[in-house]
Amino acid sequence: MFNDALTKLRLSVYASAPLLGISLRQAQRYSAGEQEVSRPVANQLTLLVNMVTRWKAERKKNREMIEFFEDKNARPRIHADGRDITDSWVMTLRDRDAEWEKLLRAPGDGIPSQID
Repeated sequence: MFNDALTKLRLSVYASAPLLGISLRQAQRYSAGEQEVSRPVANQLTLLVNMVTRWKAERKKNREMIEFFEDKNARPRIHADGRDITDSWVMTLRDRDAEWEKLLRAPGDGIPSQID
């Protein structure tokens, strides 16, 4: 569980210790399977993996919507109050994409870039 989570988060054992608030030796014990991962550490890793997974899924969904609206063959349009607002919606999606990109490039708290 410990090593799988570190792999998903692109973390080394060394980088995981300060992030998880444990000693390097403790992280090494968890990684080697010498000791069962404590519940608080397991919960924290689970939350981090779920958070990054969700961010990636949201970014993917957002990019799929941009691609859909930019499809020259389909030419989908959005109308509100009798006006075409497609272009402004695509701009909003692009702004969101930039936010997801920034968040995944620098998630903070010692987590490395999560950009594939």
